[in-house]
Amino acid sequence: MRRNTVPFLGVLLLAGCVEILPPSDSTNGLPEGLEVSLVLDDDEVMQHAPFTALFTATNTTRSAMQIVTSHGCLVLPGVYRNGVRVPFKGSAYGCTAAITTHVFAPGETKTYEWSMRAELYAQDPGDIEGAPAPTGSYMVRVEFELQPPPGSQHRPRAETTLVVR
Repeated sequence: MRRNTVPFLGVLLLAGCVEILPPSDSTNGLPEGLEVSLVLDDDEVMQHAPFTALFTATNTTRSAMQIVTSHGCLVLPGVYRNGVRVPFKGSAYGCTAAITTHVFAPGETKTYEWSMRAELYAQDPGDIEGAPAPTGSYMVRVEFELQPPPGSQHRPRAETTLVVR
């Protein structure tokens, strides 16, 4: 299992040893003291194989914090290749269409898990349901849709690499 942890002020890759990566702006816009991480149960899978993505968000402060999103979900999962969303099975989620305040007590951790497959769901006419995901490298990502949106198009996120063989 490989872990990518994205603390508020940087990125650490934990894979048997610690490697410090360049600072990432992926969490810009989140409250200071919110530590987020996205972990895959397997970072390399065969076509059609299942895998699980586990997201955690922890309030590392001594005060309650709030995150307001434009829907009922704290984050939305997705799989991307070259910046384009790829319709992996298990990566499409609907959320209530309501501005929602997510409250974190001091020290509280919220955990979300998604079961996905390295195969595609049909999203457009002519797509084949259950087609194998093309081999190669992907980014599994969770994004925060903050309300009000930040001044730029940037959405805070956590992400990790998945390889399909």
